[in-house]
Amino acid sequence: MPRPAQTGLKHLTAVSLLLTLWTLTTTAQAVYTTKKQPDGSIAYLDRDFKVSFRLPPRCVPFKSVRWWDRGWEGEGKPERATTIDIRDWRTYTLISLYYRLFDKPIPLTPEEMDHVLMADVDSKVSQRKEKDGLKEYRIRSNSYDSLDIAGQRALFCVADYKQGDTSMVEYLVWIRNEKSIAEFFIRVRADQFDQIRQDVEPIIRSLRLP
Repeated sequence: MPRPAQTGLKHLTAVSLLLTLWTLTTTAQAVYTTKKQPDGSIAYLDRDFKVSFRLPPRCVPFKSVRWWDRGWEGEGKPERATTIDIRDWRTYTLISLYYRLFDKPIPLTPEEMDHVLMADVDSKVSQRKEKDGLKEYRIRSNSYDSLDIAGQRALFCVADYKQGDTSMVEYLVWIRNEKSIAEFFIRVRADQFDQIRQDVEPIIRSLRLP
């Protein structure tokens, strides 16, 4: 008959194995097809999610993860999501792109969609302060801009924060339709932001959701 300590060890091992298997089965690499465009850029298409975007030759994706997103507080309904990291090798800027497919289409008017996206901004501020611990994180009140990108509703804004003694900026862009949502987030030094913003604008505007 096994001793209690041995039984507990076996149970712990089994739990650890289950957690490992859960991690392995709920995250995966997204797979993209690529096509060179006449202007030299590369078009990327997510084979499964059907999300597409274009990158200039200097920008290269180096990591993508498919996962189940329950919201940063872990209390929402899980939905399939993808995060892809892109490096601009000219400036060494990290461009992060997140996108998620809804379980069911959510029909909204442009005004209703703008309202939902503004709520996403509030949630992002809470995440950055409470979870990520970014110092003095706040959205610039005059930085909000709503517009249409190929029939998709988009919201742009800029946040300031501190990294040690360095003034930093995070550029945030949400793009949404009835079936899915995407978010770009780019963090740079404040004195680099204007140039970086010009560099990433064509990438953002190239995004197409299913």
